Amino acid sequence: MIKVVPKILQLLELFADGREYTFSAVISATSLSRSNASHLLDSLVEEKILVRTARGVYRRGERLLRLSGSDPFAGFRRIARNGALLLMDQLDELAVVAVRRGIFRTTVEKLQPPRLLQVAENPSPGYPADWYGTGNGRVLLAFAPRETVVEIVRHCGLPSGKIWKEAVTLPKLERELERIRENNFCTMTLDNEIRVAAVPVPDAEGVKAAALSTAFPLFRRHISEETLLEKLRHVSACMEKEFQSAGIRFSDLE
Repeated sequence: MIKVVPKILQLLELFADGREYTFSAVISATSLSRSNASHLLDSLVEEKILVRTARGVYRRGERLLRLSGSDPFAGFRRIARNGALLLMDQLDELAVVAVRRGIFRTTVEKLQPPRLLQVAENPSPGYPADWYGTGNGRVLLAFAPRETVVEIVRHCGLPSGKIWKEAVTLPKLERELERIRENNFCTMTLDNEIRVAAVPVPDAEGVKAAALSTAFPLFRRHISEETLLEKLRHVSACMEKEFQSAGIRFSDLE
């Protein structure tokens, strides 16, 4: 049994950086035989130390992250707060960072400057899970896998005409989501008073499962929509670089 420990340590050290490795890459990077590597990889996957992301492809698992004292969500929250602070400072308006975790949307950071009049990105109640009535919800939905979109619709229902009149059927919803993907942003007006804009935020691997958004009364609009989107994209790019530096992937948060 003692002889196995150094072999296990080789694998743990290899996968500690958060990268994915193929079976062949594991053999090349360690002194393990094919049979030893196969047996140990299967055992570590079974114990959730590693996860198999595809046939013959592995990366660190949630249990290895816990054992190493690494908390990817804490790192995500830090970067999300930095991004929200930067956007709020540039726009002097509401800044929201949200992330999709499975079929759920989580608001990670929501900051707004001190004002006499504040707005929420979702000023009216009744939006199921806030997928349809918020800019970041629509962006997160647009970049979710189709099977996830179908599951969310099954869970939340379709948007009503009052919430999103262009997306009241599944085919119409899918067309709207395709339009958001093509544009790589979402803008919308709520109750003829509140303007909302949102852009996706990629993680270390380019997966767009987070969103950055802002909202403000139309009468307070002081910059063009082009400039507004430019600032959102700039902050999104800054956050992406931080995610890349920290090796944070949204799949580690689920």
